[in-house]
Amino acid sequence: MRAWLGRIDDGAWLVSDPRLLDGTITALVETGDLTLLGDPELRREVLAYRSRFRDDMAWFRYFAESGLQAVQHLIRRIEIKRASNIAPRESRMVRGYLAVHDDPESLADMILIRRAYSIRIEVLEEVRQATEDLLRVVSR
Repeated sequence: MRAWLGRIDDGAWLVSDPRLLDGTITALVETGDLTLLGDPELRREVLAYRSRFRDDMAWFRYFAESGLQAVQHLIRRIEIKRASNIAPRESRMVRGYLAVHDDPESLADMILIRRAYSIRIEVLEEVRQATEDLLRVVSR
């Protein structure tokens, strides 16, 4: 994912986000079925995982929203500053960049967009690691 994120030239980082679900663990907790797990350590681990997962997903959504806002703002800046003297053979993305490349506000948006995606990748890595940790406890 990090290599994919680093490929700014082809715009591969402008894609939608995954939706991770916690329905099974939520059902265990909300129905009281968590008590069916006889091992108290396992119950604690499941509860800790659920709490961490929810915190991570809130963080993920925050950066998804801030990245989306920056994208929308950048698009508006590009439309306002679109340079008419840029050769039509250039791609739309290149023309847009050339129109705003010296605009500090647009540069700040581009930095925020990349930061938002980078942090979301990091959050997904944390969720993956927490899931693996929980699976190790479950498989004992």
